[in-house]
Amino acid sequence: MLTVSQAMEKFKQAKVPQNEELLRRWLRKGKIEGAVIHSKREGWLIPEDSIKSLIEEKKKKVQAKNKYQNAYNDGYQQAMSDFRDHMRKWIVFGYEKSGSIKRSEFRQIAPLNSDKYFKFVDQHYFARGVTKPRPSTDYFFSEGFFCYPIGSIVIDIHETPYSEIYEEEKDLHLDTLAILMLSEYFRLYYIEYCK
Repeated sequence: MLTVSQAMEKFKQAKVPQNEELLRRWLRKGKIEGAVIHSKREGWLIPEDSIKSLIEEKKKKVQAKNKYQNAYNDGYQQAMSDFRDHMRKWIVFGYEKSGSIKRSEFRQIAPLNSDKYFKFVDQHYFARGVTKPRPSTDYFFSEGFFCYPIGSIVIDIHETPYSEIYEEEKDLHLDTLAILMLSEYFRLYYIEYCK
């Protein structure tokens, strides 16, 4: 039979973290088999087998937690490595394609034909940072992303609702696709703005 301090020493020798207060709480609640207390002065007496089984149980939990944590860290490191490789490719090689969006073409192609909508788009995109709306702006396309530097807008063609537009209209010229994606972005933004 072991005292609480001897039991804690066994945990330390096994290199298993354990809190003395938690051990005492388990003793009071009867969670450790065979533990008895004859008097408060003598304290708890705990069977060595119970401590050994607790140590084994704790070791299994710690190993499982470490295994999970290691797998998580490995996955995180892999994701960060992939991200860095992708960014390096983007910085070194740039974008796959680029083009320009004419303001007049945007007004013709945009499905939402409303003066308030076009004024909203001018305010938030074509006239952003300038007093008069720009006649055209540039966009870049790479790896399924349309990037519009003026508004710092990035649209992923794999996200809904853009994926639906892309699937329906993917045979169109890239400039037209860029306009459709941008008009959908501002349509959603405009709906939220008008609420």
